[in-house]
Order: sequence, then structure tokens, then C-alpha cells
Amino acid sequence: MLVILGMIAILVGAIWLIVAAFQESPVWGLAVLFFHGIASFIFLILHPEQAWRPVALEVVGVVLVMLGAAMNHH
Repeated sequence: MLVILGMIAILVGAIWLIVAAFQESPVWGLAVLFFHGIASFIFLILHPEQAWRPVALEVVGVVLVMLGAAMNHH
């Protein structure tokens, strides 16, 4: 269950971040859409006020996936 919740959180956070990037500019939106990892990090550094919440949701999602996987592994 934690894995599924985590995956949903990651997906929602990623979509939210892409929307925030497109609101900043089409170039940022396309960069985050096609190069999510590195472009998201750069967007977070340059535009923390728009990016920190969706990135935090993605991080929470990753933690939930890892916890769920660890719990199911034992």
C-alpha cells in the first residue's frame, strides 16, 4: 500500500512541477517535461518558490516507495 501511495505522490508531484515550470515559461516547461531529473533540479535552484512544494511531494513519494518496498521485502 505504501508503494502505491508513494507512486501516486511521485506522479502528482511530477505533474505539479511540470505545470509550475510551464507557468514560468514554455522553455522551462518543456525542459522539465523532457529532462525531468536535471531540469527539475535546476528549476528548483532558480525558482524555489514555485518548485519546492512539488519537489517535496516527489521526495515524500520516493520515501514511501522505499519504506513500502523494505516492509514487503522482509
